[in-house]
Amino acid sequence: FEINSDEAEAGLHYITFTATNDDAEPLSSTYVLQVEKTGTGSNGIAANGRLEDIALAPNPAQESSTLTWPAGVVVRSVVVLGLDGKQVATFSPTARAQRLVLPLDGLAAGTYLVRALTQSGVRTERLVKAPR
Repeated sequence: FEINSDEAEAGLHYITFTATNDDAEPLSSTYVLQVEKTGTGSNGIAANGRLEDIALAPNPAQESSTLTWPAGVVVRSVVVLGLDGKQVATFSPTARAQRLVLPLDGLAAGTYLVRALTQSGVRTERLVKAPR
């Protein structure tokens, strides 16, 4: 299939696929695809900027993980999302900070997305909270 996002709003969107067989007792499986539309420049290339220097460690983590970024990068907010797209935590780093410790004690073991909003765009990293 092909996704044409020309008229979609920026943000997270979900596409649900359900497959069912035709046996006497049918079985089915449902899959949810998460798609994120970012802003685009006039050339059609995603306008997320150059954000390769943002790092999240340790990962996997149990108690906390630290998000770090270089001098000159301003991280305005950090959001932790479950894989279902629901926001589970929000952080606002101080203006001159270059790191943010993310406490994980309130999260269940599993996979999350950590989204950092900077002056140049959005960077999303996968975070795994390991079981104790």
